[in-house]
Amino acid sequence: GINGGDDDKDVADLVTRLEVAEAKAKEIVGQSQQPFARCCKRVPGFGPLVSGWGVWWSSEVRGLSLGYTLLYGTILAPGPLLTAYLKSINIPEGIVGATMG
Repeated sequence: GINGGDDDKDVADLVTRLEVAEAKAKEIVGQSQQPFARCCKRVPGFGPLVSGWGVWWSSEVRGLSLGYTLLYGTILAPGPLLTAYLKSINIPEGIVGATMG
């Protein structure tokens, strides 16, 4: 088996870990819906959106994804500064427009 152990024991251990992870995920989703319960009932389709944000907020990758988003929104995204630079070095506007969408 895995690490020299019994296969059945390893599978049972894995199943237990998955069940614990699933229970934690359901708890997180339930907690994320509680503060917005009233408004979610009034706006159709809003509940799953709020629930998704709650799961993201409690995830381990929240900081990484937020950092990437802020970096993309400020530096990595082609914007007016890049457009002005390309125009200053005489790149035709048609090419600039075609490559930036």
